[in-house]
Amino acid sequence: MKLSRLTSVAFAVSLALPAIAQAQTQFYFVGPKTSSTMPNGVADGPYQASLNSNNSNPFDIFCIDYENHAQSAWKGRVLTFAEAVNSTNFTAVQRVLGSNAYNATTNSYPASTSSTEFLRDLRASAYLSSQFGNSPNSNWDDIHGAIWSLFSTDNALHVDNWASFRTAAFTYVDAHTNAFDDYRLIVDNNAYNTWFHGDLNQAFISTDGTIKGNSVVPEPSTYALFAAGLVAIGFARRRRRTVTV
Repeated sequence: MKLSRLTSVAFAVSLALPAIAQAQTQFYFVGPKTSSTMPNGVADGPYQASLNSNNSNPFDIFCIDYENHAQSAWKGRVLTFAEAVNSTNFTAVQRVLGSNAYNATTNSYPASTSSTEFLRDLRASAYLSSQFGNSPNSNWDDIHGAIWSLFSTDNALHVDNWASFRTAAFTYVDAHTNAFDDYRLIVDNNAYNTWFHGDLNQAFISTDGTIKGNSVVPEPSTYALFAAGLVAIGFARRRRRTVTV
């Protein structure tokens, strides 16, 4: 099969597209926004992060991942909730948050959770995070316990009225199925690498306008992949011409 020059270039571009679509954003952890904590001493309420190492212009993030730990800096992928549960990202998201997320209908943690139920849980976590500003600090451990209970079975989260907050969250999101589409999920980029076996960063959600979806600005590795594709195809075309002569 002969490749035209245009087809060759298109093929090389297609090699680079996955890397372009999966560009990363550098995040820096600033810390809890307040000194509020759960009874076990874990900070609750909003946290803050920054897009630069001097931690200027911090923005609010909400931790939805109880099992992993926040790192001082990490590379993450910024996803809408719909993107988080599509076939491209769902495996990585489950690797961070766990595959047995809470199912409100059965009141259980099945061995695997469907993408539809996972999306429901993400929306419930967004609803709960919005309640921090509407509730006194004395309720923040209940709210965050409810958030973390969506993706964790740890009994340490069962404080006071956490279950009633979780129930209220599902009642709301089931009545407002398109709610919280402006939220973004921040997932550790290492979750996409099946060869990575170190500690993953916690998963966060945010509504800040500076947190965009996946960047389409190619990284250096993307340029390298693009160039390699062009070189490989050029070599193949040259060899084909030599053989046919």
